[in-house]
Amino acid sequence: MFCTNCGAQIPDGAMFCTNCGASVGASERGRRTAGSATPDPDATVMAPRPQPDPLGDQADPFEGPGWADEEYFVPQSPAPGAAPRAVAPAPAVPRGRAEAQAAASGSGGGMTVLAVVLAILAVCAVVACAGVMTGWFGLATPAGEQVVADEGEPAGDEGDPAPAPDGQGEKDERPEVRSAVADYSWEELSRISALISAAGDDAAALEVAKEYHLCTADGRLDGTQTKSLTLTDGTTVSMQVAGFNHDDRADGTGTAGITFVSRGTVGTRQMNSSDTTAGGWRDSGLRSWMNTELLGRLPSEVSDVVVPVSKLTNSVGETTDVSAVVATSDTLWTLSYSEIGGQMSTDDPGHDAVYNAEGAQYQLFSDLGVRWDSPNQILQIGGVERWWERSPDPLDGRYFMCVGDDGTPWYAHLPTKECGVVMCFCV
Repeated sequence: MFCTNCGAQIPDGAMFCTNCGASVGASERGRRTAGSATPDPDATVMAPRPQPDPLGDQADPFEGPGWADEEYFVPQSPAPGAAPRAVAPAPAVPRGRAEAQAAASGSGGGMTVLAVVLAILAVCAVVACAGVMTGWFGLATPAGEQVVADEGEPAGDEGDPAPAPDGQGEKDERPEVRSAVADYSWEELSRISALISAAGDDAAALEVAKEYHLCTADGRLDGTQTKSLTLTDGTTVSMQVAGFNHDDRADGTGTAGITFVSRGTVGTRQMNSSDTTAGGWRDSGLRSWMNTELLGRLPSEVSDVVVPVSKLTNSVGETTDVSAVVATSDTLWTLSYSEIGGQMSTDDPGHDAVYNAEGAQYQLFSDLGVRWDSPNQILQIGGVERWWERSPDPLDGRYFMCVGDDGTPWYAHLPTKECGVVMCFCV
């Protein structure tokens, strides 16, 4: 017979292996004695070491010596007259024909059955792990339930973007190009204004304006870029494009892309209820009225898109101190002297500096050749003798500046005088 531990041939009936010293079980000695004394040459194959536990670090479901140490248990000879001690089976590892013959009889057959059971359990464990990791191979996903991708976005077919929230993708699209300013909605003009603001410089901004026909093909404003606006009180006025990227947004987020100025007036008002220029435009009654009552008369499609901007104005009246020019936040306003006529240049540089600090000339007036000391048709408004500028006169503290009926911006009037009101806003 052969040693079950090292495979060496040992005499039949031996108690211990003469090669490795391992004890030979009584049942093995009995089988070898009862069987053929001629050894099977295939039975000399050495048994391999048991394979690693397929359950990893999980608790061993089997008890008994030998499993945890990855060594085979060698049965000991029972004491005379004692019942055989039950032992845990060793892992099932093929050993060749000798083991196959041993499996055909006695306890060898039982060990083989248990080995097969262990192998089946190992396969089941692997399948179970794979099933958990793959949602039972896709079969466990309830009908109609979407698989959720990263960041909570529903996963569609590979390469297909997840649908945008309602209306969001639509707002991000560039507006359709139309033939004239009047053909756009106010919401579309607001979106074009955002494109102009983001253009980067004046040249690029003008290219956007030309693309959308907000100016002539050569980038000029000629007074035909207009859109009709009807206030909620029924007053209708023509709003014309005055410039691009001209006014700084009051919230500090850059420039407003498009500025509009009315071609006519939206009514007549006093600048102040008393003849004072103290506080200038900042503290005037006209500014308060424009940014409350008049603002409330804008239709919702306009009030939804207008943005407050920062306007510069002399807040003292008669002065040569440029520090008297301060900024105010205005949603609606009227024009300053320099925004209409450009930079003043006279033999009185002190007062010139105060006028000129109230803002640069708008492109509309520059393109149409408006000057601070000359009449111009674009500034004439029928039926109105004067219309207000927001500039107090730094030469004489009694007056605010205004435009005359001939279109000359070099006029002034007492604050209690009712003059026409031209309205400006940005989108």
